[in-house]
Amino acid sequence: MAIGLIPFIFLNGELATLQRRLASPDQVWTTFVVGTAITGVFGFLLGIAIKASFLFVTSPVSHMFSAAAKSVIQMMLGVFFFGDVITTYRLGAITLITGGTMLYLDTIQCTPNNPCSEK
Repeated sequence: MAIGLIPFIFLNGELATLQRRLASPDQVWTTFVVGTAITGVFGFLLGIAIKASFLFVTSPVSHMFSAAAKSVIQMMLGVFFFGDVITTYRLGAITLITGGTMLYLDTIQCTPNNPCSEK
């Protein structure tokens, strides 16, 4: 998929910048390489988990909530590994997604065959 972005290097005129950075001995690639490796590994594992969930009967709504929860996990990994800043809007999004997912999971456990017990 990333190969599809290569033409945009040429279209946006970034080829000279890329060549300069590749030739520079002062360029530090550690963050880029580690970030790419972590993103690739976790993306691959999350992709396997999503594909495995379709082996069972998964409703589109359940898939939507799992995708939203995946975005929260990715956001938290960015904070943990790369020091991303959690702004007020990000914190609100994390809270809304996590709370909605928990409410959805609590709701789907109540079925006609398995009624929710009064708490």
